[in-house]
Amino acid sequence: MKTLSSKIKKLRTMRSFSQKMMADNMNIAQSTYCRYESGEATPSEACLRRIAFLLGLSYEAFLNFEEEKLFTYIEKVYWESR
Repeated sequence: MKTLSSKIKKLRTMRSFSQKMMADNMNIAQSTYCRYESGEATPSEACLRRIAFLLGLSYEAFLNFEEEKLFTYIEKVYWESR
């Protein structure tokens, strides 16, 4: 993942969560949340921790998420199960 904003969006869409659901659970306006995903605003550490929690990740796992590693892991598990 190249940017924090793209990481936030990718993880949200992988969970099939809407921007509205995320914003509502963070008690912020949907427009504010949209700005996080577009890179127009940078969320505070507290907001990042809340995003990670809502996505079911630890803060550290959220910060260290790399899409390429995830797909490599999924592919490995798939082939090992065959």
